[in-house]
Amino acid sequence: NAKAEERDEIGVYGGNNTQIGLAVEAINVVKGSLDVSSRTIKVSDAVFQQELIETNSVSATEFLFLDETILVVGPESQLVLNEMVFDANATKGKVVLTAVKGLFTFVSGSLPSESYQIRTPTATIGVRGTKFDLFV
Repeated sequence: NAKAEERDEIGVYGGNNTQIGLAVEAINVVKGSLDVSSRTIKVSDAVFQQELIETNSVSATEFLFLDETILVVGPESQLVLNEMVFDANATKGKVVLTAVKGLFTFVSGSLPSESYQIRTPTATIGVRGTKFDLFV
């Protein structure tokens, strides 16, 4: 029943990029890259729109987005957090992710199912359910 909340201090790393959630779990080294900067993501760190997330062979992470979507990223994975539009007082929104490679578990949040889109190197997935696993 955790909720992701925006923080007032996003620091230099996020700059003008929009915070879209936070890391609720980070096992070993999880890397985030935004523009020309990179960092090691730790528990409670914010994640941002357009951020590239990478795990190595002994790493994994879990993110909680503002709309309460949960994304688990397995070892040897890479994805881009393309876009998120969310207003808690509205019924519309948008979540777009690009799964480049790896293993992912996705649990949709409070937005309507047609608000979610996951891109892969060969296809785009429109989410029509609540939870699914994806291997790229």
